Amino acid sequence: MTILLLEMNELAFMRAASAATDGLTDYGDESFREPLRVLIASIRDEAQLTPEGLFGWQQGVIRLLGHRLRMQELISKHPEILDEPIDKPLIMVSMQRTGSTKLQKVLGCDDYWNAPLFWETLFPFPFPGEARGNPKPRIDAAHEWTKMFYTIMPDVMAAHAMVPEETDEETFAVEMSFRWTVASIYGTIPSYIHWVETHTAEPTYQDLKRILQCLQWQRGRRKPWLLKAPWHIGFLDSIMKVFPDATVVQCHRDPFESVPSNCGLMYMGRSAGRPTLSKLEHGADVLAMMGREMEMHLKQRDALGSKDPTVDVTFRDIVGDAIGVVRKIYAARGQTLDAVAEQRMREWESANARHKHGKFEYSAEEYGITRENVAKAFAEYNKRFAKLN
Repeated sequence: MTILLLEMNELAFMRAASAATDGLTDYGDESFREPLRVLIASIRDEAQLTPEGLFGWQQGVIRLLGHRLRMQELISKHPEILDEPIDKPLIMVSMQRTGSTKLQKVLGCDDYWNAPLFWETLFPFPFPGEARGNPKPRIDAAHEWTKMFYTIMPDVMAAHAMVPEETDEETFAVEMSFRWTVASIYGTIPSYIHWVETHTAEPTYQDLKRILQCLQWQRGRRKPWLLKAPWHIGFLDSIMKVFPDATVVQCHRDPFESVPSNCGLMYMGRSAGRPTLSKLEHGADVLAMMGREMEMHLKQRDALGSKDPTVDVTFRDIVGDAIGVVRKIYAARGQTLDAVAEQRMREWESANARHKHGKFEYSAEEYGITRENVAKAFAEYNKRFAKLN
């Protein structure tokens, strides 16, 4: 099969996205363009993707640019969307593999929240000709996408099951900012990650706010949003600028447990586009990135001082007493857990035992992760939070 690759420059991608969206060209805010240029160069010069891997990555970029075009089209037709209030969201800012997925799904059982569904994060804006209130074409497309994804990468199901009509993290939508470290799941791209870590993420969270406004307008109900993504780590300052009344939840787990697990998950993504990727090279890169971003996060919490809105919870409590964790979070927000919501949460837990989709297998050794190098990378974190791990 012949693979047709785009030229590796932003204009080629923007032309392709325009063609894929029936000629749309208006992106509105163009803060994405500089990081997109940096990302393209980093993928080209550093990621070492195979032609097949590069093709898959390029198609993903076209999809994300199409999201930006569709979002601007929707807002241009309905400017009242930007009047939608996004009040008092709950945002989980936690490392990968710390229990935040379970906690979000448990919390999502409470109708108090607007919790993003996976199909909404994959296809957040209406398809052409779609009637408001009838997103079935997007739901069907998400089911097809998920089926295809798990055919290609079946092992991901055990690590992070993505079910189209269940609550999930907002990652697939927010990728369209192109200034988030989530791009690291596609390849080893150190110059791009350095750019992201040294530039403000405020445009990323302005994008997130607009996405939530669009989703809220489509849903027709104004409720606090329930969000979570591991890629929020390191950007607490930008989060609080855009969402000043947010409650932040940080899930804690011994980094020696969470880092190898994340190495395993990210290796599946990176090796799909670069099968020759060394696990030891990969492990060193992931450990360094996670350590840097946690250091940034702690400094940002310090800078907030008494205004830090973070509720600290533990992986062991999420696994062993999720309802108790929910009560702690609600108490911090000045709200109570009602009996109906609690029953739904308990029913979800009963139906979704740990390892329901299989046990995710990995080892620290294969990625060169040791207690010594983790302790060094997370020295300040362990000093502060060892009792929670």
